[in-house]
Amino acid sequence: MNPWILLTVLVLIALAAPRYGVDSRWLPPGELPRPRHGPTPLGDLAALARWIRDHVAPTAREEVAARF
Repeated sequence: MNPWILLTVLVLIALAAPRYGVDSRWLPPGELPRPRHGPTPLGDLAALARWIRDHVAPTAREEVAARF
């Protein structure tokens, strides 16, 4: 594997970890992890799809609506 690809993947993981609540600290014995209600990869993909639909697709929708 090319070292630059490996370095890029590791940097992307390091940048994404805090956003998705990855915590490498050990919990005390018997303690449950706190519930997290933060961003998720699926939520980010849904937001990206909404942005694309709202900003890229309106032209296509207008063309279809003009035909009817």
